[in-house]
Amino acid sequence: MNIGFDAKRAFLNATGLGVYSRNLILNFVKLYPQNQYFLFSPKITSGFAEKSDNLNIITPDFKNRLFWRTAGIAADIRLNNIDIYHGLSNEIPLVLNPKTKYITTIHDTIWLKYPNQYSPIDRKIYSLKFAHACKKSKFIVATSEMTARDIEYYGKIKSSKIKIIYQSGNPILKANEQAIISDQYLLYISSFETRKNHLYLIHEFSKISKNNSFKLILAGKPGNTLQEVKDTIKRLNLENKIILLESVTEQEKATLLKHCLAFIYPSLYEGFGIPLLEAMQQGCKLILNELPVFKEIARNKALYFDATKPGNLESLFTKQFLLLKDNQIDYKLELDIFSAKNTSEELNKIYLESF
Repeated sequence: MNIGFDAKRAFLNATGLGVYSRNLILNFVKLYPQNQYFLFSPKITSGFAEKSDNLNIITPDFKNRLFWRTAGIAADIRLNNIDIYHGLSNEIPLVLNPKTKYITTIHDTIWLKYPNQYSPIDRKIYSLKFAHACKKSKFIVATSEMTARDIEYYGKIKSSKIKIIYQSGNPILKANEQAIISDQYLLYISSFETRKNHLYLIHEFSKISKNNSFKLILAGKPGNTLQEVKDTIKRLNLENKIILLESVTEQEKATLLKHCLAFIYPSLYEGFGIPLLEAMQQGCKLILNELPVFKEIARNKALYFDATKPGNLESLFTKQFLLLKDNQIDYKLELDIFSAKNTSEELNKIYLESF
């Protein structure tokens, strides 16, 4: 088969959709070398350029660059005889090649669930792309059961068209044996955005810290709530108890995870949760908002709280944290479900069925 991927995120996104795209592409190149793979991207970077005889990179010419991903790409798909084209980040081209079968991975429907966090024009664009993908794709890949239900509801499509295939996590990075922070600490790794719910965690920690000596580390890319986070930490006199890290390398992230008391995930909505898999790979204790997708991933291997209720996390710490702290947790069975091999095998079945 000739399989095409929308590889824009693979080349240009460091986290999230970029992680998903890179892992999926590289796993297929390795596990199914009999296929030819074509990476379609408006531009490329040196950060993702796997060399292989069955891997081809397709970029637009200068005149065609602006609308290439939505329209001009159809000619390149036709010229390269693409059998399957997989849109890896919620969209496929508007202009389609009739001989090609299209598959779209939809990671979430955040703009529909939390519309206030998006501009009207962004909501309109995302909704048009979503509706087009739902209508024209042979199959829609959902990265969790929760996302599948949302796609069925908002996209008004039959559940038989939706295939649930979990993401795989990053390959496990070797963490340093020496901790970055000498104090004991709780850890939350996430970009600073409204739905990530940092302010709830800070207010809960302000109460938890009165009876505990450990610190809280918040690590992630700056976003629209970073300044408010900083102001809240200062207002609550927590500068000596909360550490902000706005930039960490992959190895630093692995080291932070390896040495933390527990990984906390208070996010209000996720289509999946790569940081949760990374925490499990390092053997972290888990304290999670009771989102259905988190329960899909961690199952009964975590403590859960309601991140919409003030005092709920504080109560959990008072009653159960010491029990969690004293136990080692084996995530092998859970991580096997989200392995690169398992993800690739399930997706290959869909490609063969579509072909």
